[in-house]
Amino acid sequence: MRFWCVAALLVLAASVSAAEPRKLTSGGRLKRDPLFVDGGRVLIYTVQETSPRSVLMRLTLEERGPSRIHAESSLPEMKPSSSSDGKRFAYLKITGNDMSQVAVDDVLTQQTIALKFTRPAPWDPVITPDGQSVVNSLDGQLVKKPIDGGEQIALTKSSGLNNWPAISSDGKQIAFGSSRRGDYDIYTMTVDGTDLTQITDERRLDARPAWSPDGQQIAFTSARDGNYEIYVMHSDGSRVRRVTNHPERDDFVTWHPDGKRVAYVSEREGKFDVYLVDVPQ
Repeated sequence: MRFWCVAALLVLAASVSAAEPRKLTSGGRLKRDPLFVDGGRVLIYTVQETSPRSVLMRLTLEERGPSRIHAESSLPEMKPSSSSDGKRFAYLKITGNDMSQVAVDDVLTQQTIALKFTRPAPWDPVITPDGQSVVNSLDGQLVKKPIDGGEQIALTKSSGLNNWPAISSDGKQIAFGSSRRGDYDIYTMTVDGTDLTQITDERRLDARPAWSPDGQQIAFTSARDGNYEIYVMHSDGSRVRRVTNHPERDDFVTWHPDGKRVAYVSEREGKFDVYLVDVPQ
């Protein structure tokens, strides 16, 4: 009898911790890059369309129906990021075959700043919390570029590829994925490229890290259990917890500003939407 009671309590605890995800978007079109702004009241994300191929959408969660952020743009756009005060908004424009451009919308001036790099295809841009710089991948290395003028600064010089930079809310650390040791693992470093630390070591892909609002945890995508799922760990790589458990792909994770939940893109029966779920404690 005592064993049965203990087992029942364990089952109950598991069912409580495995909260059912809340679906935030609809339509099922291919999506990526969710981002909360305005204190979590607004969700921004990329969705695949017919023309242009991908567009940035804005969804106020208390209302119905998303709208395009740049309704007049004829170029594909993706990978949105925002400064902490919401006054600057960076994203990627696809300008041609193997050609891309990092753009920054300035809310105060109502102008768009196009950043120029030494090579034509920057990728995965993320704006620093203070809105002064952008960090992105360029030819497989991470670089930092001041928005208001200045030379790009190399942050990595390694073998393999360095992708998916994410900046902590205090602006002091960068988490990113690197294949310098053969497969993709997650590393952290200071925002000037020093104090490099490898925090995951798996034979299968670990990718797309995202800092929690308090900088204490990192959410990421991993195929370590044979399927693309969302995981959370402490910022030093300890205490890894699996967040999702679904037979199709879960990817592109972002934190809700409350630090207790994450949103991610989930494939369900071939359809893609953004879901919100509690993080296991």
